[in-house]
Amino acid sequence: MTALQYDVFVTPPIQQYSGTLNLPSGEPIGWSPIATTLIYGERDAVLVDPPFTTDTTRDVLTWVQRIGRNLTDIYITHGHGDHWFGAPVLLERFPDAVVRATTGTKAHMTSPDLPDSRASFWDALFPDQIPTTPIDVQVVDAQGFSLESDRSSRSRPATATATTPPCSGYRAWNWPSQATSSTTACTWHSQKPPAQAATPGGAPSTRWKRSERRTW
Repeated sequence: MTALQYDVFVTPPIQQYSGTLNLPSGEPIGWSPIATTLIYGERDAVLVDPPFTTDTTRDVLTWVQRIGRNLTDIYITHGHGDHWFGAPVLLERFPDAVVRATTGTKAHMTSPDLPDSRASFWDALFPDQIPTTPIDVQVVDAQGFSLESDRSSRSRPATATATTPPCSGYRAWNWPSQATSSTTACTWHSQKPPAQAATPGGAPSTRWKRSERRTW
């Protein structure tokens, strides 16, 4: 039986249209990097938290296609738009994929206030960049859901999102000691990745570089 693997795509900061409001250096403000996790088996995959603009989600789609699995599920960890607005782009390529979320997350995603918040906040900062196609969201109960129809060592409950943190921060020097599987992997995708990261002894480490993939 093949163990599940995961990979992480980090979308670089996305420039915001914030008028004259810039950083002290004069550079435009950028949205925080976004970590998207792909959990996959031999054939199928679950994607956790797509980004929110059309272009950045297309980059994630290219990455998913390169890994070469059929996307069966898209799991949303919470209702903020930067964790799910891009889902329609993925559904164009994988129309049978199911978008899943907890009851609370779905309530946030379908709030009556969403149209106003999109217009006044998201579309103001990222005009004409966010997909508008509505999506259907299936609620995940306490039993979770399966990947490749197996709830043994190859399945994970839908509420488990612990795969994201190891690669979502730049100070990832201690991740290998936290890994629980010899088949886990991580890929950095960043325009400005850290050249060096601090280590416990103070010595620099160059472990994480652009698009570097490590399997432990």
